[in-house]
Amino acid sequence: MSAEGTPAQQKLLALTHAMLESAREGDWVAVAAKDDERQRLLAEGAADGAEAAVLHELLFLNDQLVAQASTARDEVTHSTTALQAGRRAVNAYTENER
Repeated sequence: MSAEGTPAQQKLLALTHAMLESAREGDWVAVAAKDDERQRLLAEGAADGAEAAVLHELLFLNDQLVAQASTARDEVTHSTTALQAGRRAVNAYTENER
């Protein structure tokens, strides 16, 4: 999917594609850095007057980013829960040793 648009809109799309790639790689620091730049462009009006195709692509990519972030959040939650269960098991074991 590749929509036309102004150079600023193309930059928005490129940044969003790069954010999605970074998210797929698990590089959330890079996602945040790219999002800072994207937010700056949006604040400057880069999306103003954008064609429907450009807006549709941005929304599509944003939905994919949200899905990636949700999956990453769920993985961290699962890992944290497992870590806490392990810690409780160690604590129970050491209590029974006394």
